[in-house]
Amino acid sequence: MSSEIKVDTISENTSANGVTIDGVLVKDNGVEMSGAVKSDTISEKTSANGVAIDGLTLKDGNVVPATGKGVDFSAQSDTGTGETASGSVLNDYEQGTFTANPTTEGTDFTTSSRGGACFYTKIGDWVSLQVNHFITTPSGTSSSGNFVITGMPFVCNASGNSVVGACSFGRTTIPTGVQIMAIIYDNESKMRFASTVSGGATSHLQAEGFEGNVTPFGQAFISYSCD
Repeated sequence: MSSEIKVDTISENTSANGVTIDGVLVKDNGVEMSGAVKSDTISEKTSANGVAIDGLTLKDGNVVPATGKGVDFSAQSDTGTGETASGSVLNDYEQGTFTANPTTEGTDFTTSSRGGACFYTKIGDWVSLQVNHFITTPSGTSSSGNFVITGMPFVCNASGNSVVGACSFGRTTIPTGVQIMAIIYDNESKMRFASTVSGGATSHLQAEGFEGNVTPFGQAFISYSCD
């Protein structure tokens, strides 16, 4: 027999067994082999589709896990002390912007504009926010209720509790000596502000402290676990 066989089609002899050529099994439109595949370059067959390997897609220089999957760090050694890991798969990373909506839980402000450019970074189920907000010359004396900022990009998961963060305000009539913290409650996506006078009780910051001022503004930083 010559050293080369030329043929258009090779079909399996036994149904469902496929055809094995030098250890490589060709079966049901797929290729199976027990050894390693060595190549300097594997290119996509269809433009813009990337190359999928066991559910993981390599595309345009990026690694794209299948939906619901991520990067598994379970093989890494545990160097912490006293902690209990609840997961080792990183399944999400994103960063972006959102717009703050400063308002009240009672009678709203009278203003020509409000808002603020805000930023977030989400790693797994942990999100960190930078919330910048302003209210253009809120007028009148009718606003009431808790001052809140709605529009947080993710719902807080605090297991029935709340999370707090740092904040600051400018151009308000908030009394001197009042300590203020940003606060987000469990299962909510809006930010309130807890105010405490030294030695006194804690209450929510009220809307009246913003009326009649020239564009009061503020900034808050907070991180929390999200759903």
